Amino acid sequence: MKKRILYIASVILILLVVILFRFQTTKEPTIDELLFEVPEMEEGLSRNEKIKFSFDSFISFAKKTNSPENLCKGGFINFDSNKLKKIADEIVSNRVISPYPLEFASNQDEAGITCLSDKKKWVLFSPLNKEDESELNYLCADYTGRKGNFSLDRENVKCGN
Repeated sequence: MKKRILYIASVILILLVVILFRFQTTKEPTIDELLFEVPEMEEGLSRNEKIKFSFDSFISFAKKTNSPENLCKGGFINFDSNKLKKIADEIVSNRVISPYPLEFASNQDEAGITCLSDKKKWVLFSPLNKEDESELNYLCADYTGRKGNFSLDRENVKCGN
């Protein structure tokens, strides 16, 4: 009888330990803990194609987070996250602000990047380089899945018309 009571008590103790361990490990991961790697960019892409590629990386990343409010900070892509910083750096380094002489943006503000987010929504907006008349002027992407040559709707945190 004693052995049976000890066996039942040990099983209950093990179950409690498993439940407590599981409860402690189900916290929301930080942005950098998300299982997402920023994909490597292909060689030979134009500067605008590189910016579009970076937007796609941001969109993939944003879809994986349950905390969109952490994607943006102060109107820009959040530099507190190493993964998001890499994406922002790619956009900035490919943004031409003066073609003659050739001059590139040195920060998100010069590049014209705007990133807005709250608890449920996010929007990323950037001008594109003027390579020819057929090119898009702006690139906007938001939580609804829209991506393209749209204006920025700051009030509703989404791409406009």
